Amino acid sequence: MEVKESWINFATVGGTFIDFAHLDLTPWGIQGGLVESKKTEDFIRANSMPNMADENWKHVKDVSQSSDGMGGAGMHGDWEYMNLLWPLDFNNPPSDDDYFEAIGAIKVIHPSELYILNILDAQYFEGKGIHFSGWSTYNHYHWHKYKEPRDHYFVYPEEHIQETNNFLVFYKENYKKRDYIQNAIRYYLDSFSVNSVEMSFICLCICLETIVPGTEQLSYRFRRNLAVLCAETYERGK
Repeated sequence: MEVKESWINFATVGGTFIDFAHLDLTPWGIQGGLVESKKTEDFIRANSMPNMADENWKHVKDVSQSSDGMGGAGMHGDWEYMNLLWPLDFNNPPSDDDYFEAIGAIKVIHPSELYILNILDAQYFEGKGIHFSGWSTYNHYHWHKYKEPRDHYFVYPEEHIQETNNFLVFYKENYKKRDYIQNAIRYYLDSFSVNSVEMSFICLCICLETIVPGTEQLSYRFRRNLAVLCAETYERGK
């Protein structure tokens, strides 16, 4: 009997102290957890090809937790906080864009230097399991932008986790419905991916300008847009 083969992707995530097992990323077909979690290890081992569990788990650990992604040059500075994201359904896996979009949604509600470090490639043999092969690594610059980068990591009040999860569902359903919202979010997220605080500021200015277009003086538009976004009442906004 012929075994159906396909390629699926996983992602490693840094810039956080949070266990992603608590976050609901099902709108993107994604789930996750700390690499250091026994549940994450058990999941990878249980879904590996026969006799590949040890090799697969070593691959995940080396790529996500070593400083060079190869397990031979010491540990990544945040090795114990690295998370792994994986498909809810191996037969209908998320794309690379889905992983980045989900991380972007979290940063919209929780501004932070959360980032995807790697996309891991795995060959999936239906009914048998997965086998990891290569990976891609993505640049991030928070170590160059802040004296204390960890002060900007993703955290959340545990009592509000349900609000975060509710927002993620709402975000996935709605954020593409307005072009200006998409543009504002794009520039907002760009502010995290550039390599200097000055460029971050410029991206945020463009984001703010994009929210409410007009012909008024730029400084007035900034003041007005900030008032609309931040004020709880009309009088306070004025």
